Amino acid sequence: MSCPHVRIMTLLLASALAACAGTPPRAPPADAAGHAAGPVASAADPAGRLRGFQLARRYSDVVRIDGRDVQQQVEYGFDYDRAATVRRIFDVQGRLMSEDVFEAESLRANAAEEARLHELVRTHPQLGPMMEQPDLLVHSGGFVVREADDPYCGLHSRCLRYIVSRGDGSIPHIHAVVDLVSDRVVHPFYDDKTPAKKAP
Repeated sequence: MSCPHVRIMTLLLASALAACAGTPPRAPPADAAGHAAGPVASAADPAGRLRGFQLARRYSDVVRIDGRDVQQQVEYGFDYDRAATVRRIFDVQGRLMSEDVFEAESLRANAAEEARLHELVRTHPQLGPMMEQPDLLVHSGGFVVREADDPYCGLHSRCLRYIVSRGDGSIPHIHAVVDLVSDRVVHPFYDDKTPAKKAP
């Protein structure tokens, strides 16, 4: 049986995404010469930058090898040192059997990644003051942005949307994109005409 609260939150998030997609794009800040500036740095502690392997999911599996069933533990995660998704397979004793890199595969954010997303937005000079308003609802879930023509969110990026609404969740407030590989907010005021891609 589905939970009414979950259905309501799903509808509110869909509404927030649709509203953000329909909002005219906000121009990025420009320098004195009128040229668009690059991403503005957050004041987050650099010691909190994510490194190494961040586990996204783990499960048990049984495969047929040489005519017998072999139990395995499978892990998927994002490796920040290689800037790519990695799959690791272990035997029942915990010994690594294989490791594969999937550069184009996306994964939803884990708890540590979501915490870093929040911190980078909270300490951002443009978004931080917006996060201080009351009645805010942060939509978590790890919506991935991967665009070949995006200067910040192409291959080897870890771009995730950070969506905040107000009131009952139907009023758009923040729609930003954070790249956790470069550890910065790359699109503080994001506008996209395509639906968000939610990682598995």
